[in-house]
Amino acid sequence: MRRLQYYHDYMKFLIKLWIALSLIIIVALVYKLFDTYTSLKYEVEEPVAMGKTSEILEDRAYCLNQVIMWLWVITGIQIINIAVLFKVVTKVRERSLLAE
Repeated sequence: MRRLQYYHDYMKFLIKLWIALSLIIIVALVYKLFDTYTSLKYEVEEPVAMGKTSEILEDRAYCLNQVIMWLWVITGIQIINIAVLFKVVTKVRERSLLAE
């Protein structure tokens, strides 16, 4: 029985660690999204607005838009990941309360 309790505590610790790391990743992704939006605005949209167009700027805009899209996808995956883990934690908590 003691071994089962140790396993249960260890799993709760791992889930909490996973949630904490996911939150840190989300913060880093949001920071990178703001940074990429700023780069897009000042390195691509400003020169285009001033009439300076080139193939390099179009390629840069395409690359930055792709980075923004993938950052949003990864952020969404992380948010879903955290939601699932919260659901797991609440089910584990309910089971442990029922077992007592």
